[in-house]
Amino acid sequence: MEELFRQIINFSCNFSSLEQYTISNTKLPTITGLLPFRHITVTLVCAVIIMLALFGCRKVPKGFDKIKDASEVTLSVICMRYDNMDNTYIINEDSTYQKLLVHKNDFTSCSTYVLPEIDFANYTLIAKKTSVEGCNVKIDKNVYVNSDKKEYLYIIEVDETGDCTDLIINMNWMTLPKMEDDYELVIEVK
Repeated sequence: MEELFRQIINFSCNFSSLEQYTISNTKLPTITGLLPFRHITVTLVCAVIIMLALFGCRKVPKGFDKIKDASEVTLSVICMRYDNMDNTYIINEDSTYQKLLVHKNDFTSCSTYVLPEIDFANYTLIAKKTSVEGCNVKIDKNVYVNSDKKEYLYIIEVDETGDCTDLIINMNWMTLPKMEDDYELVIEVK
């Protein structure tokens, strides 16, 4: 039976040859005489593989709604020093935002650097610092809200590649519609 499952898993989902596929001449029971059990099993396995490929593991957490108006904000990685910034930020007003400029590098090319404009009457800026070693990093960021729990959920998925020992720091800045004062922000880094 173990060999049967190994062959099913290794089976490529070629539906045009599904009727001709046999599993080591294994005789399997038929269901109501219509289709052999193996065809149904292979079809189900293929359907699960296709569903995982299409939808992956990026499901909206139960009870949460994805915030569609959330957008990434890019601060200059040359002019801003991320290494000495706080790990987490929730910024609701421009005066606090402008205080980030204390982390500006002293490079001549950065003397006129200004932070990107954000409408704090309608938006909140959030950030979570991530640090990984690697050659390249891919980061996927999503923000969700659960009105019943009064909670925002910021999920950051970090995928580093390569055998480099370079430290890659990212602040993962995101704006979202103005956060409610009585809501909590939960951040998950995966």
